[in-house]
Amino acid sequence: MADRNWHRIASGCGLAAPIVALGAIFLATLLAAPETFTWRDRALSDMGRYGANTFLLFNGGLVLGGLLGLPFGWRLWVASQTTLERLGVGLLWGATIGLVGVGVFFLDHTEFYLTTSLHGPAAVLFFGLAPFAQWLYGTGLVLSRSHDSD
Repeated sequence: MADRNWHRIASGCGLAAPIVALGAIFLATLLAAPETFTWRDRALSDMGRYGANTFLLFNGGLVLGGLLGLPFGWRLWVASQTTLERLGVGLLWGATIGLVGVGVFFLDHTEFYLTTSLHGPAAVLFFGLAPFAQWLYGTGLVLSRSHDSD
């Protein structure tokens, strides 16, 4: 019974994670001042610069969305039947940590902490791992289901 509740909570986190992260990004694009963000002239990450009116919304949404993704990764891990699925979940966790990192290591965070900018590496971690996570997990899932029907 307790396991079922944890599974339900973790599944709910998986539903909430993209809603929170993408919702915060979308809302930030609506609220951002033109000198902070425009679709043609500024990067999304510019909305996360310290001093921008969208600083807390943008970075907070990325951090919270990423943190919500971690229990969902656990839920996928315990449901995994193949090595490919588990590799996909491992990459998902890495991508999720990258998403949190984009919010924590906002542009110009070196003015406040750390001497090395980690925004770029965090973004590469997220965008570089997420597609492979989906590919591996999905492939493993399809293969496990095709063996079930044999």
